[in-house]
Formats: sequence, structure tokens, C-alpha cells
Amino acid sequence: MRSEKGYTLLETLVVLAIVASVSAIAIPRFYTWRQSALYKEAAWGVVAAFRLARDSSLSTNLEHRVEFDIDARRFRLATGNRSSGSTVWTGDPWTELATEVKWSSGSACDGTADLTVRFKTNGSTDSAVICVKDVENALKYRVAVNATSGRAAID
Repeated sequence: MRSEKGYTLLETLVVLAIVASVSAIAIPRFYTWRQSALYKEAAWGVVAAFRLARDSSLSTNLEHRVEFDIDARRFRLATGNRSSGSTVWTGDPWTELATEVKWSSGSACDGTADLTVRFKTNGSTDSAVICVKDVENALKYRVAVNATSGRAAID
């Protein structure tokens, strides 16, 4: 009796059917997970910018602000030239949002005007809300900064 090595066509087709079934389940879930990660990354990026601006204002005794370009879907940190009433602002490079992420401003999450959140040297700031949305304008995350303490949090 001779030992045959290799796979039959039927065995190969069964393996391909199993791989196709697993892929049909996993790929849509992976896409949903990826989308969710993009929204979360955008929200945490805004929180990090607010925290950096607050901490920088406290440590350097200079005003700092976070500038939001709503239409272009980007934001950046800028440093003022004074501890109060800065007239010259030096901005860091812009941080771009992913194409799948949109946002708006305001507590009702319907603002479309650009937003600037200025942090004073005592850590206080202007009260502000940035809303992270999906491409259909459904709210995913809401980032709010407290005016008195300057602390940012995701609602």
C-alpha cells in the first residue's frame, strides 16, 4: 500500500469555505471597530490639546490657546507672547482629523464657526465644547472644557 501525500480538491474547498465564512463575519466587525477607534482618537486628541495648553500656560506663564478650524477638520496649539492680552500668537503645526470624522462646536453640537479656546496663566479658560461626529453627523463624543479649572473631559 502506497502512502499519498498532499490535499485533495475537496479538502481545499472545505478550508476555503471556512476561511470565507470567518472573513464574512470578521471584516464588517473590523470596519466598525476601526471607525469607532477613529472617533475615539479624535476625541482624545482634543482632550490632549486642551490639557497641553492648560499645563503650558501654567508652567510658562504665557497664554496658550487651542485653535479649531471646523471646516478644514483640524486643530492646533498656539502660544501667546504675554501672560495676559497676547497680541502675537505662534502656532504649532495643524493636526488633521481622519476623513471619516467630522465635528462641530457648541453645547448643542451644531456650531460651524471656527473656535479658539484661550487658556490663562492661572489655568482657567473659556468654556467650550467640541463634538466629534461621524460622516452622517451622528454624535459620537462630546469634549467639554471647564472654564474655572480648565480641565477637559469627554462626556
